[in-house]
Amino acid sequence: MKTVRYAAGAIGALGMLPATGLAAQAAIAATTHPSATTGKSVRLVSRAAANTSICRTQHKHTSSYYIRGYISYSTVVYQQPCVAFVEVHRYHGHPTGEQARIRYYSPYLTGTWAAQSFISGSINVGNNSIRFSTSATHIGISNVCEEIVSAAHHNPVPGISPVCQTT
Repeated sequence: MKTVRYAAGAIGALGMLPATGLAAQAAIAATTHPSATTGKSVRLVSRAAANTSICRTQHKHTSSYYIRGYISYSTVVYQQPCVAFVEVHRYHGHPTGEQARIRYYSPYLTGTWAAQSFISGSINVGNNSIRFSTSATHIGISNVCEEIVSAAHHNPVPGISPVCQTT
């Protein structure tokens, strides 16, 4: 069963599922895996997953009237700064149709951002606010900026300035 599933996945990834033949046999041979119960197996943890807890040793936040940005970060992973958690609060209102735009800046890319994400939030009616958060790990980051934007076209919401934290 596993052999068939892996083979179909490999053939589909190669774009050859309809055209079976020699390429299909090569894909099956390349993706056939032994059962997990036979022999020894070692599970490797990805570099990003291994660093998630390491990247949460320090915390920093900045605030303005409408927005507060908070990061968990570290400066010791592979001799590079890393960020593992970002939280953004939008205060004094909870309109629908807004997202948080998070930009991660690298010290190696002058003047441009290295990564960007758009995050939907959860409304807290009692506090008249919206909370946005992400746990994505980014390595080689020196600065993080959060901004409230329109979910429809990602333009900044007028009157709400971005906030930034330096690692």
